[in-house]
Amino acid sequence: MEDSYDVKISNINEQTVSLFGIFDGHGESQAAEYSNDHLFYNLMNHPQFMTDTRLAISETCQKTDSDFLEAERNTFRDDGSMALTAILIGNC
Repeated sequence: MEDSYDVKISNINEQTVSLFGIFDGHGESQAAEYSNDHLFYNLMNHPQFMTDTRLAISETCQKTDSDFLEAERNTFRDDGSMALTAILIGNC
């Protein structure tokens, strides 16, 4: 399977945060699985997630990509993933 999804609902700073993601892997499934396991965790732990969400998303995507490439550096695999996400903060 090359595809996965993740749904997280949490309270951060007394606001409801809902995170939805679909990860479409290509090649093999490692990139999609890694994104599924790490992207939202990294985002919710970004120090500026609630104050500068746009910056947090950009930096988190870059960090998750870099971390995956480092983790897979010696595997010689050629897989990747597309991530489609929706992030809702507050009462939407």
